[in-house]
Amino acid sequence: MHSFLIAVIYLILYLISEMNPKKVKKMKYICPQCGSTELYLESGGIMGNIYHCKKCSYVGTFVIEGEEDMVKEIQEGHKVETGKP
Repeated sequence: MHSFLIAVIYLILYLISEMNPKKVKKMKYICPQCGSTELYLESGGIMGNIYHCKKCSYVGTFVIEGEEDMVKEIQEGHKVETGKP
């Protein structure tokens, strides 16, 4: 029992050290159609949130949540697929 408690304490200390604010990256909502992060919440409630993209006018419940590097990858993929910036 004693060794179990020590293991739990080490795990908690490790998790706290990983939650360092310098390491935590801010997550953003990303439009699945154009890769823009310019989304706003149009409505929400029991059935879930509905987002609206300012850039391509996408309206829907599905959005991607990712870090800045994912935003860049999605936007690059969108440029390749559509040929538009």
